[in-house]
Amino acid sequence: MTVRKPYDDVLEALRAAPEDLALLAKLAQLQERDGDREAAAWTCLRIAECHLGHGFQLKAVASAKQALKLHPKHTAARELVAVNLVALGLMPDATPHLQQLLKHYTALGRRDDVVRILGLLSSSGPMTPGEVA
Repeated sequence: MTVRKPYDDVLEALRAAPEDLALLAKLAQLQERDGDREAAAWTCLRIAECHLGHGFQLKAVASAKQALKLHPKHTAARELVAVNLVALGLMPDATPHLQQLLKHYTALGRRDDVVRILGLLSSSGPMTPGEVA
């Protein structure tokens, strides 16, 4: 039987405070340490969404980029990075992410997503994170 006391303590504390950034960061660290990079990436995305909820776009981008380091094919993290970089007016930084999303959505045949990403690439699409999910 594996003793997972620190992990259990963090999960219990998160039940009471689900947007506690320090607890989420600790959870991501524990997940990564345990080799669950995908779960750690999703936790980093949760951190990014919390930052967005408090109006901190650059911190959100940094957290989503951490998710991409852990899980490079994490589409939701890549989209959060791309959309927020566009919203911040950082098109040169957003373009590689948008191009990867375009390839991904094209391969899946997701026409609406392809059109939306093309709009962002042409800078004529939605510019705020709330407009693109």
